Amino acid sequence: MNTTLRRDADEIICSSIQAVLPDKAVCRALEDFQPGGGRVLLVAAGKAAWQMAYAAVQALGRVDGGVVVTKYGHVKGEIPGVACYEAGHPVPDANGFAATQKALELVQGLTGLEKVGKGTVKFLGQDITNATIRDRSKHGMSHIPEDRHKHGLVLDYTLEQNLVLQRYWQPEFQKGGFIRADKVREYSDRLIKQYDVRSGQGSSTIVRSMSGGNQQKAIIAREIDKDPTLLVAVQPTRGLDVGAIEYIHKQLVAQRDKGKAVLLVSLELDEVMDVSDRILVMYEGEIVGELDPKKVTVEELGLYMAGAKRDKVAKEA
Repeated sequence: MNTTLRRDADEIICSSIQAVLPDKAVCRALEDFQPGGGRVLLVAAGKAAWQMAYAAVQALGRVDGGVVVTKYGHVKGEIPGVACYEAGHPVPDANGFAATQKALELVQGLTGLEKVGKGTVKFLGQDITNATIRDRSKHGMSHIPEDRHKHGLVLDYTLEQNLVLQRYWQPEFQKGGFIRADKVREYSDRLIKQYDVRSGQGSSTIVRSMSGGNQQKAIIAREIDKDPTLLVAVQPTRGLDVGAIEYIHKQLVAQRDKGKAVLLVSLELDEVMDVSDRILVMYEGEIVGELDPKKVTVEELGLYMAGAKRDKVAKEA
């Protein structure tokens, strides 16, 4: 294939990838990195992910997907971060990058969205492996899901109905099995004002008609107002404008400052490195490094994620 045709082919593939990725993809063809020569079309969701994958290719001659996770447990006053990237698939399937979705199974098992295949999940010393989502919520876990439309909101419900979804069964909001509409409205109006959730008709607004930023603010208001012990935030700023991103980051940091456990999961490596206080890297189910986001580079992080580098301390952990 001549240079012009190859470049055109790469552009077509990259356009296809960007159509299915949640974030803008960065594509670049790399020469002679495969054993015995050949080409690799390196694809990553974002510039930082591309830099990490590029470093892995240079070190190993291959492109792997990876996941960065925190160690189990919580240190007061910290936000540990979870980062995911996927690269090396010239043409992704219709669901985007499969390895990225597999990485998020960790969160799904933790929050109860999926059953755990083996092992146990313990929270505050209690085995919650088979606990329902409501039981986890009652025990002090809040969850800002990756997909606000699929798992965070009922789009055809009103804003007040969505804000009370996690608490409607409490005596404050129901009596004898009937919802106390006045109390729900009072609670909703308070959260709208406190968290600056903007909507056309206030509490009675249908959530589907709201902007993405205000939908996300509503979820954050609902989950944080429960005063959780653990806040799991997955892709909390996905698809939002700069102002909404800054607001959400401030809310996460405020929870950290209150001594809450905050687990941040993001495909945006810049977000993980900017907001998190520490990063642990897992490769093939094993912790291979504990990193300071203020000191580590994305290239070095990529080597850990690819399994090309590991700390002695991690081996002993």
